[in-house]
Amino acid sequence: MSARQDDGRCIARMLLTIARLQQRLEVVGVSREMFAHPQDAFESLVAEGVHHMVERALDEAANLSVDTMFEYRNIPWNKVIGLHNRMVHDYPGTEHDLLWDVISDDSTS
Repeated sequence: MSARQDDGRCIARMLLTIARLQQRLEVVGVSREMFAHPQDAFESLVAEGVHHMVERALDEAANLSVDTMFEYRNIPWNKVIGLHNRMVHDYPGTEHDLLWDVISDDSTS
């Protein structure tokens, strides 16, 4: 399998993960406020699940080839990978508003 095919699969997994997350949040009725400031165990569980799915989606970016990152240079890959690293190594310091922006409708355009 070529690097190009691998990259295509990584991008497809990123987009699929975000699309699934968007769909689930809509079905459950999760708002930015509920995600950013959970008030109970259910909301905390939802926030942790969102965090995990965003982390999974961003993890795929680290597997992309330099050529693909260059081809899609309008995407700030260093920031995408940096956000992933912050999420993995410093969850309490990760801004929930920023994560919410990642999963907003704008993330798939």
